[in-house]
Amino acid sequence: GIPVKRFFSIAFFVGALIAGLTGGLIGDTYTLTPTLGLTLSLGGFTAAIIGGLGNGAGAMLGGILLGVMENLAVVYISPGYKEAVAFGVMIAFLLVRPSGLLGEPAAHGRAV
Repeated sequence: GIPVKRFFSIAFFVGALIAGLTGGLIGDTYTLTPTLGLTLSLGGFTAAIIGGLGNGAGAMLGGILLGVMENLAVVYISPGYKEAVAFGVMIAFLLVRPSGLLGEPAAHGRAV
């Protein structure tokens, strides 16, 4: 069979390696603060909610849509409202379509 513990260890190592490399690359372009990853991870989480949790293609579609909406807000409203637009879009999707664009609705009466 498949050595589950070994693959779990390899997946954890690769994830930690990618996170470390990402942090190093982001540190070159942004000012390093303890809350640097909060804004970036919030955008990723919002994109996943828009596209549908558990759906990779939906998360990519959500990321593209969120990026377009944020940039339109920067151009037409104000750069200060970029994060507010992301929050507003996330709340709107949670109210209107909680499963996301490409997600499947949960069965009635069953927790997912």
